[in-house]
Amino acid sequence: SCLTELIAAQSIVKELSLRGNELDSLAGVAIARAVASNSSLKVLNLFDNRLGDEGAVAIAKAIRFNMSMSCVSLCKNGVGDEGALAFAAIFKRLVETDELAEARTTATAAVDVRNKWVGEFNKKMKKLKLTTELDPVTPPPAATDGPDGPESVGNSVLELVNLSANSIGPAAGLELAKAIGAARAASETSMHGLALQMNDITEDADVDAIDEELSQHQGFVLEL
Repeated sequence: SCLTELIAAQSIVKELSLRGNELDSLAGVAIARAVASNSSLKVLNLFDNRLGDEGAVAIAKAIRFNMSMSCVSLCKNGVGDEGALAFAAIFKRLVETDELAEARTTATAAVDVRNKWVGEFNKKMKKLKLTTELDPVTPPPAATDGPDGPESVGNSVLELVNLSANSIGPAAGLELAKAIGAARAASETSMHGLALQMNDITEDADVDAIDEELSQHQGFVLEL
C-alpha cells in the first residue's frame, strides 16, 4: 500500500500526521503493520480518527518493539479501557510468548534492513563529500531471564503518549500510570509525558491516584 511504502524500512520520513481522516479500526491495523516494520518514524499523529480499541491495541503492540518512535497521539479516537491497557503493556516486562517473539523478530529484521540501507547511504554521501549522514537504529533488546522464564523487556525509547479525549476509565488509566511509573523507577523507559484529559476519569480520588503514580518522577508531565 502507499502507507507501507511511505514508512518502509528505507524511508527517511520521521513524522507522519494522519489526523482527521476518519480512519477506522481496519486502517489502524494496517498502520500498525507498517509501524512494526519501520525504523525511521519518530512521531505518529492519529488525532481525530475512529480507530477504537482494536486499532489502538494493534498500534500499541507494534510500538512495543519499535526503537525509533518517540511520540504517538491517538487523541479523540474512541479508545476505551482495552486500548489503554494495551498501551500499559508497552512498558511492562512480560513473560515471553510466541507472539512477542515473532513481533521482536519482525522489528529486528526491519532494523537490519534499515541499518544496511543507512550504511550504503552514508557511504554515498561520503563519496560525494556531503556532510549528510543518517544514524543507525539500535535493535530491540533480546528476552531476558525472569523468575517465570524468559521475559520480554518493555519499550525504552517512547517519550510522549497522547490518549486524551477518549473513553478511558479510572482503573485502566491508573494501570497505565502504574506501568509507566514502575518503568521509570527501574530506568527502563524514556517516558516523560502522558495526556489523559477528557476521558471518563472525573472523580477527584481517581485523578489523585493517577497523579500520585507519576508526580514522584522528576520532569514528568501529566495532563489529566
